[in-house]
Amino acid sequence: MGLFSRFADTSGESSAATKDPYAANPAATAAGVTGGGQPVAGPASCVPLPAERDVCVPTLSLSPGTRLAQPVRRADGIVLMSAGSEIDADQLRRLIQRHVEFVHIMQKETRDPAQIEQDVANAAARVAHLFRGDGSAARTGLRAAIIAYRRQAAS
Repeated sequence: MGLFSRFADTSGESSAATKDPYAANPAATAAGVTGGGQPVAGPASCVPLPAERDVCVPTLSLSPGTRLAQPVRRADGIVLMSAGSEIDADQLRRLIQRHVEFVHIMQKETRDPAQIEQDVANAAARVAHLFRGDGSAARTGLRAAIIAYRRQAAS
């Protein structure tokens, strides 16, 4: 599985940009909404923080006992390990041998609500800076997709 094969949508679902109604509206981030349309837990919010979050990490930085947040797939879409699986030393060795470069794991959430909100705002601001100025429809679509991805990754 190469670096970009993890972005291939083999599930038949639509992309994150089409799932996210706020992707084209960076003001939604400032209003306290994450990429999934869920309110960001902030000081004035009653939304509870998740105990864990999905984080994409390099396979070489994993340790046995880590739990997968998403399935690990080969380049052709075949599932090697299902979501929720706990990685043992032998499985980790096989992932590395198969050149799986990144996996999504469940990681304990250590940030407070204010930090999560700040991380989401920073991600949206960085993309807005990179895509400042006028551009084509394709560029606008790419900007929306990147904002949706960054917002989801930061929250």
